[in-house]
Amino acid sequence: MKRTIIILSILSLALFGHAQNTPEADSNATSNFKIILGLSAGATQFNNGNEGSPYYSKYGFFVQIPLRLHLQLAPKWELATGLRYDFNIDPMYYTIESTPDDGIAFPTEPSIRTQHAFHASSYVGIPLSVTFHPWPKRKNQLGLSLDLFAGYAVTNTVYIKDLFTTRRLQPDGSERITSGWEEGGSWAGTQPWKIELGMTLSTSVIGLVHGVRLFANLLPTYVDPTTGERIYTSGISLFL
Repeated sequence: MKRTIIILSILSLALFGHAQNTPEADSNATSNFKIILGLSAGATQFNNGNEGSPYYSKYGFFVQIPLRLHLQLAPKWELATGLRYDFNIDPMYYTIESTPDDGIAFPTEPSIRTQHAFHASSYVGIPLSVTFHPWPKRKNQLGLSLDLFAGYAVTNTVYIKDLFTTRRLQPDGSERITSGWEEGGSWAGTQPWKIELGMTLSTSVIGLVHGVRLFANLLPTYVDPTTGERIYTSGISLFL
């Protein structure tokens, strides 16, 4: 986690310096070639999530920092590629319920144990996008993009928190046990690769947000090691 925070800090400083010192960031530039360091953040939705799965997550959050090389192909068409760093946080939890039928020695009350966890992962990969500008002389006003991103997980760790028992084994009361942060290692169901297909509407006429991107991962984000269920991801990101 510390390494990820350091990487994010360095890239954020680079983004701030680039925005202040690089004239190519102005989309009115006449050059056919420019380099842009960007920033986006958003949320993901996990499709086909099964609450019967051991560790599962229905949503997540992320920050993306792309370094893009833009090439003007024609007055209305633009091609971009480069490198992109993604940092993802997915809240997850795990519930085990034991009953007298399980053969465990306790009187009558079932025991329910829950682990809350965060799956932290980061990806580095190559984005490729094609953008159409209806009004070439006013590119800031509207751009429509289709993009593809292929990335590999360079960090992939589960952090566990709040291990507790809602009802103790004896029927004389309840008990709660809370733990601090504990690094649990990689979850077996996490997949190392992702291939995102996205569509973006970019504009400079709505204030701080310069674009909205809808995307879906063509590969499963998780594969349940118990049931074999494939869980896919879709989401939305905002460009700042």
